[in-house]
Amino acid sequence: MRHDLRRIVSKVDQLMSLCDALEAGLLRSQADGERLMEAVVSEMLGVKSQNENSNENKETYIRY
Repeated sequence: MRHDLRRIVSKVDQLMSLCDALEAGLLRSQADGERLMEAVVSEMLGVKSQNENSNENKETYIRY
């Protein structure tokens, strides 16, 4: 009986770890989707990101 309980608890722990990993992956995917949508909207509106502006400033500085 005690062995069965340990086996069940072990399996539940294993499944909970899997659920945690799936949840973390889902949150990463949602964040990636949000960043992608922001990039698409910015591109459509012709808005440059801070990174693009920074790169342009570096290129300008290097040319002069």
